[in-house]
Amino acid sequence: MKSEDIRESFLSFFAERGHYRLEGASLIPSDPTVMFTLAGMVPLKPYFTGERKPISRRLVSCQRCLRTNDIENVGKSPFHHTFFEMLGNFSIGDYFKQDAIPWAWEFLTKIVGLDPEKLLVTVYPEDDESREIWKSVGVKEDRIQNKSDNFWMMGEVGPCGPDSEIYYDWEAGEPVPFVGKEFDSDNKRFTELWNIVFTQYDAKPGGLREPLPAKNIDTGAGLERISAASQGVRSSLETDLFTPIISAISKIAPDNTDIQRRNLIADHIRACVFLVSDGVFPSNDGRGYVLKRLIRRAALAGKKIGISESFLGELAMPVVENYSKAYPFLNERKEAVVKILTNEEAQFRSTLAVGLQMLSDEIAAIKGKKGKIPGKVAFKLYDTYGFPLDLTQEIAQEEGSDVDIEGFNAELEAQRMRGRMAFTGQKEFEMATALIAFRDETGWCRFTGYDNFSGTSEVLGILTKQGSENAATEGQNAQFTVKETPFYPEKGGQIGDTGKASTETCQLEIIDTTSPVEGLILHKARITKGTLKVGQSIKLEINSERRSKIVKSHTATHLLHAGLRKFLGEHAAQAGSWVGEEELRFDFTQMGEISRDDLLSIERWVNERIFENIPLNTAEMPIAEAKKIGAVALFGEKYGDIVRVVTIPEISKELCGGCHVVSTGQISFFKIISESSIGANLRRIEAKVGMKALLYVQEQEARLFDVGELLACGQKQIKGKIEQVLDNLNDLQKKNRAMVAQMAKAEAEKVTTQAKNMGVTQVIIARSDGFDMDGVRMVADFALEPFDHGVAAIISKNGNTFVLGVISKGIPVTTLHCGKLVTKVASIVGFKGGGRPDLGQAGGIESSKFGQLTSTLETELHQILVK
Repeated sequence: MKSEDIRESFLSFFAERGHYRLEGASLIPSDPTVMFTLAGMVPLKPYFTGERKPISRRLVSCQRCLRTNDIENVGKSPFHHTFFEMLGNFSIGDYFKQDAIPWAWEFLTKIVGLDPEKLLVTVYPEDDESREIWKSVGVKEDRIQNKSDNFWMMGEVGPCGPDSEIYYDWEAGEPVPFVGKEFDSDNKRFTELWNIVFTQYDAKPGGLREPLPAKNIDTGAGLERISAASQGVRSSLETDLFTPIISAISKIAPDNTDIQRRNLIADHIRACVFLVSDGVFPSNDGRGYVLKRLIRRAALAGKKIGISESFLGELAMPVVENYSKAYPFLNERKEAVVKILTNEEAQFRSTLAVGLQMLSDEIAAIKGKKGKIPGKVAFKLYDTYGFPLDLTQEIAQEEGSDVDIEGFNAELEAQRMRGRMAFTGQKEFEMATALIAFRDETGWCRFTGYDNFSGTSEVLGILTKQGSENAATEGQNAQFTVKETPFYPEKGGQIGDTGKASTETCQLEIIDTTSPVEGLILHKARITKGTLKVGQSIKLEINSERRSKIVKSHTATHLLHAGLRKFLGEHAAQAGSWVGEEELRFDFTQMGEISRDDLLSIERWVNERIFENIPLNTAEMPIAEAKKIGAVALFGEKYGDIVRVVTIPEISKELCGGCHVVSTGQISFFKIISESSIGANLRRIEAKVGMKALLYVQEQEARLFDVGELLACGQKQIKGKIEQVLDNLNDLQKKNRAMVAQMAKAEAEKVTTQAKNMGVTQVIIARSDGFDMDGVRMVADFALEPFDHGVAAIISKNGNTFVLGVISKGIPVTTLHCGKLVTKVASIVGFKGGGRPDLGQAGGIESSKFGQLTSTLETELHQILVK
């Protein structure tokens, strides 16, 4: 069975059994405790913890996942991958074992068509209920094995329960192997296909387990593994998920005998394509660093199998073609994927030679000493230059050396510890847990402010520094939540509303509005009079003038996003935004600076759409339907099952929960203020709209007027006048340089007479005040003209500072390095300097040790030149 048919059949199979079909979530999770989406359960965690309400208690998904914890096995093992797809059916307090087990068996044996005799299941030894259900569907007693580690726990306390696995037995009919009294699940004869977790207990301190009132099902089934079993191949790399990629590698690789490296490239390019498509870009930390490492490992493997040119960008296309039916966004973002992979690989290839040289130097340093390449060096090669440890070992062993493995492992573990610390998110998790508990205690708050700027509601809860309170008094700052509110909380880049509120007993100034967890809207308030109490009726009124300025900016970001994609390409995708009062920041993916002409075209295009006064449309729909009609989902953004689509007809269609103008004409005017880089492949545009944009233009015109007055010309003549001034300045600089050269030549004639013999070299050490560094270099050059071998060290006081220049002529680099000499000597008197072999320079303020400068120079040069 084709893998794409298995994927679709799984989703359809469970949809027919009442499951809501979820769109696969991004590889970038909203959960701060994990770096990537590691399993199908990760995006659903808020449903199981109660943070969010699921659209259905039965859910099914095909979730793209990424793990790098055992990356060293990729390419070597038949089923280890960084990127993989996890099929999952989930029950949140609905069905349990009696349905989950038969459905799993039916899907694998009836839909996929696997031979039941080749399947083996495992159960937790104490889980007799599951054992009996497996028997009831036809699994023989000897094909049901106990496995003591078949028990899942979230932590020492909390939800937990047994699990049951389904394995494919490649050598069915042979005696089942055991290790001790337990089935040997690690034997290469078996491949785990399916795992069902039965969350049925609540673990208490002291080891007690109590039954949960609502039991859950969490299934994880590997698409790659099921495909291998169905297609009769003992490696997922031989399935149709990989064969197009491997075929493409074989066409460009001179050496097709190195199967491991070929497989590594196939795995890594697939992971890279999905990571970039989900909004991850190469960087030196976090997710970007993982992507960079994958690119480097793949590029290095390519070099080892004889691919001499950059190839990863080209290799991305077979991945896109093979997966775009299931993941249409790959086709939409392929341009960005190819550019980013090509650029990053080219950068790595430029450092590859440096890494090889570094390794060569280390080997030379320890050769004949029976030493090892230090672990820190091996780790730097691994971490910075992308050299796998086995490659470093291989090269070292060819030269009769070895690597300090213990030292390398220590460095690696230190890095892993830093990574774990960086992504534990413990404080955020604890805060979110407390806020969820507060929300569940007080109730969910509904936003009503798309059309209403005021309303009456009921105070549900109050938070102060001390925690949840029943009241807050005059002078206090507090946060409160209500049943429904017209106040928009800060999210999606849009800043929170401000305004005022009042009850029978108090008056409040609302200074901000936030939504730290779904369903909870907190009004940050300053109580100006009286006492606020839980249960009171409260009148709420937003600052409508401020909101009207914010919505202009928000709709402008949608127009700007559309303009960027139109003029730069589909790769120009939103990566973040800030929407304020008639001003905005918009971050997007783009390699390299945007030309002035493109910026002007984008700005002009946005204003044209504003002047057309196009009415906006908004609608709520399931996220799958929104994506079908072409609505743009933003990288890394968290969406619910029902989404709001904001449409500017013929221009833009985006998933957006924010507030907008009724028609584009309300924006009035749009002006780009700046465009800059904020990171690798990330750019930022800052802009103003409405009255702030007009005021900005007027300020610029006022500055131009002032410049015109200074130049005694009109605004239209400013450019020509400045060019004329610059031409005059250049002429004066040329005359000044000629004059300095004449002075330097005259000075050189004087100092040449001070030359001393040091071996076969003429050495001049002299002071010539009044010259800057350029002048000092001229004096030294002129002074050395009469000699074939010479060194000139010229010191000059110019204003309050001193400069030192040392120039050599006809002296081998192995004998004298002027830059290193200057660095050493300058440090004695507190100067800073350096340079290249034939030129060193330094500068600084005169110090108490200044008198040592000439004597130290003379001593150092004598030691170098006289042997």
